[in-house]
Amino acid sequence: MRKWVLFPGRFQPFHDGHEAVVRTLLGRGHSVLIMPMRCMGMDWTENPYRDDEREAMVQQRFAKEIADGVVAVQSIPPIAGVAYGRRPGWEQIKVRLGATTEAISGTKIRQDIGHA
Repeated sequence: MRKWVLFPGRFQPFHDGHEAVVRTLLGRGHSVLIMPMRCMGMDWTENPYRDDEREAMVQQRFAKEIADGVVAVQSIPPIAGVAYGRRPGWEQIKVRLGATTEAISGTKIRQDIGHA
């Protein structure tokens, strides 16, 4: 049975680096729940994409995986952090990517298209 990994973020926009994280997790045998935080009412320069636009970005990149049931998308309210108690039964997973992929910046993308 595949276990699910939760992947929350603003995803402003959902870019190649985010996709690489998800594909890495899928390659490790996990299913991935991508959780875009709702950004309505937040600073527009930092969050130019509407919630439905970001969900569509994810759905476009992972249509097959969503249909196969190994990727799901669920928007969440803005979060301050992730809390857990003693021995929660899961682990924190840090996905390391190559330097080129890790250098991808949502801020730079927004600047390049005139949203920041």
